[in-house]
Amino acid sequence: MKLTSTIASLVALIAIPFAFAEAPIKNAGVSKDLVVPDRYIVIYKQKADPALREKHEQDIDKKGKNAKKGGVVNKLDLGDLHGYIAEIPASTLKDVVASDLASIDFVELDTIVRVSPIKLEDDKIVEKRAFETQANGPWGLARISHRSPGFSDYVYDNSGGEGIRVYVVDTGIMTNHTDFEGRAIHGMNFALGTPNTDENGHGTHVAGTIGGKTYGVAKKATLVSVKVLDASGAGTFAAVMEGIAWAVLNAQANGGANKAVINVSLGGGNNGLLNTIVDIASGFGATVVAAAGNDNDDAANHSPASALSAITVGALDQADSRAYFSNFGRLVNIFAPGVGVLSACLSAVSNSESCSYSGTSMAAPHISGLAAYYIKLCGLAGSTAVTNKIIETATMNTLGDSQGSPRRIAYNLATGP
Repeated sequence: MKLTSTIASLVALIAIPFAFAEAPIKNAGVSKDLVVPDRYIVIYKQKADPALREKHEQDIDKKGKNAKKGGVVNKLDLGDLHGYIAEIPASTLKDVVASDLASIDFVELDTIVRVSPIKLEDDKIVEKRAFETQANGPWGLARISHRSPGFSDYVYDNSGGEGIRVYVVDTGIMTNHTDFEGRAIHGMNFALGTPNTDENGHGTHVAGTIGGKTYGVAKKATLVSVKVLDASGAGTFAAVMEGIAWAVLNAQANGGANKAVINVSLGGGNNGLLNTIVDIASGFGATVVAAAGNDNDDAANHSPASALSAITVGALDQADSRAYFSNFGRLVNIFAPGVGVLSACLSAVSNSESCSYSGTSMAAPHISGLAAYYIKLCGLAGSTAVTNKIIETATMNTLGDSQGSPRRIAYNLATGP
């Protein structure tokens, strides 16, 4: 498989006022409040002639720009899946698609996606703690290094995911935060019209849990910012798809996707195309970790949580129960700490502050960090091997209120088998 380019702008689902002749609209019926006006994702049939695809895109681009729109904003070319993102009036797109039905498989409306709602446990920023060791470390780190709850020390192998790239598909990262020790870098920005920096704080907090010196699971991992969300924590499904595709391409050029991890702590309604992108990324070997969502709902109703190849993570509370807000169900692979999680905090006055958030957005990075940790420690390669290791080593049958989810709690094997 060859990964060549990515997508653009964040999407979800919605209905449009017409059908493109026989080309099905995959997300018809979605709330109009979620639709990005005049923005569409068009996917070709698998055997569509490349020359005809190119001619079609030139036509769309020209007519879109003639209508004072962006035309073809970006292409999607990932494995056997080919398509493009267009900004064009609906009536114009309808006419062009109707003339190329032999090549077009389906059309989706671009829709909005957001970070899952998070609860700020303490409005007050917590001052950076000067841990010499991980004695009395964050409770989430302690929990994943012991079979039983109630411990306060984080025990871990000092290889710490060194050299493993973890891509944070989120609001960006405050790369100069002291807890990152220079290991956090900017990768790419797909949140159109925004600076490369984190303006929200969500991505910085997530990155801290993955690989921060004090707050992180894999304390030597490389953290790569893939910005897809703006200051409000919102974006589009298209931007998320583009971000994941770019991460795979970048990983291929930096040691191989089979040694890379992609954290996606965000979500929207169930979207088959996004799930397909996740599955293709996993096919390249990348380990994709997704937040289950904070709706107290079946994760099957949300994406990318419902992607079959993702490691979907639910939130655990300090009582070893499913957090009241956490999504659940058979598609949740594992649970990790997601209540009152202390990590790196975005601040305008300091680059060394921390704060506590709750959410499956906070649980997922524990697993992304654990994935990087195991890749380095055990010499693993590929998403299947990493997923199996995380599931096989999990603490079983202690989770309360699982609501039909597998009763697995993440564990790093540090204090015994």
